[in-house]
Amino acid sequence: HIPVHPGSIIGGKANVHGHLHANDSPTDIIGLDRKTQEPIIMPYINVCVEKTNYKPIAFEDIKQEIKRRQG
Repeated sequence: HIPVHPGSIIGGKANVHGHLHANDSPTDIIGLDRKTQEPIIMPYINVCVEKTNYKPIAFEDIKQEIKRRQG
Protein backbone atom coordinates (compact mmCIF):
# COMPACT_ATOMS: atom_id res chain seq x y z
CA HIS A 1 0.00 0.00 0.00
CA ILE A 2 2.64 2.56 0.99
CA PRO A 3 6.05 3.05 -0.64
CA VAL A 4 8.43 0.70 1.13
CA HIS A 5 11.52 2.15 2.80
CA PRO A 6 14.51 1.39 0.53
CA GLY A 7 16.26 -0.44 3.39
CA SER A 8 13.37 -2.90 3.54
CA ILE A 9 13.88 -4.15 0.01
CA ILE A 10 16.29 -7.00 -0.61
CA GLY A 11 16.82 -7.92 -4.23
CA GLY A 12 13.65 -6.19 -5.39
CA LYS A 13 13.18 -4.82 -8.86
CA ALA A 14 10.48 -2.29 -8.06
CA ASN A 15 8.03 -1.17 -5.42
CA VAL A 16 4.50 -0.93 -6.80
CA HIS A 17 2.44 1.11 -4.39
CA GLY A 18 -0.50 3.41 -3.94
CA HIS A 19 -1.14 5.54 -0.87
CA LEU A 20 0.44 8.76 -2.19
CA HIS A 21 -2.57 9.51 -4.37
CA ALA A 22 -1.57 12.24 -6.86
CA ASN A 23 1.80 12.91 -5.22
CA ASP A 24 5.03 11.69 -6.77
CA SER A 25 6.84 8.58 -5.60
CA PRO A 26 10.16 8.67 -3.79
CA THR A 27 13.31 8.96 -5.86
CA ASP A 28 14.35 5.87 -7.81
CA ILE A 29 17.97 6.02 -6.61
CA ILE A 30 18.03 4.23 -3.27
CA GLY A 31 21.74 4.21 -2.52
CA LEU A 32 25.21 3.40 -3.79
CA ASP A 33 26.74 -0.01 -4.35
CA ARG A 34 29.36 -0.50 -1.64
CA LYS A 35 31.92 -1.99 -4.03
CA THR A 36 31.45 0.02 -7.23
CA GLN A 37 29.84 3.20 -5.84
CA GLU A 38 27.36 2.98 -8.72
CA PRO A 39 23.80 4.13 -7.98
CA ILE A 40 21.35 1.40 -7.00
CA ILE A 41 18.08 2.02 -8.79
CA MET A 42 14.81 0.54 -7.59
CA PRO A 43 11.83 2.15 -9.31
CA TYR A 44 8.82 3.15 -7.29
CA ILE A 45 5.64 2.79 -9.33
CA ASN A 46 2.65 4.72 -8.01
CA VAL A 47 -0.58 3.04 -9.17
CA CYS A 48 -3.06 5.21 -7.28
CA VAL A 49 -6.16 5.98 -9.31
CA GLU A 50 -5.18 9.65 -9.38
CA LYS A 51 -2.05 8.60 -11.34
CA THR A 52 -3.90 6.18 -13.66
CA ASN A 53 -6.71 8.55 -14.66
CA TYR A 54 -9.10 6.52 -12.48
CA LYS A 55 -8.74 3.53 -14.79
CA PRO A 56 -7.34 0.08 -14.07
CA ILE A 57 -3.93 -0.73 -15.52
CA ALA A 58 -2.71 -4.13 -16.60
CA PHE A 59 0.03 -5.85 -14.62
CA GLU A 60 1.87 -6.40 -17.91
CA ASP A 61 1.97 -2.60 -18.40
CA ILE A 62 3.49 -2.21 -14.93
CA LYS A 63 6.13 -4.82 -15.74
CA GLN A 64 6.95 -3.03 -19.00
CA GLU A 65 7.33 0.28 -17.13
CA ILE A 66 9.76 -1.37 -14.69
CA LYS A 67 11.82 -2.71 -17.60
CA ARG A 68 11.78 0.70 -19.31
CA ARG A 69 13.05 2.45 -16.20
CA GLN A 70 15.78 -0.08 -15.58
CA GLY A 71 17.08 0.27 -19.13
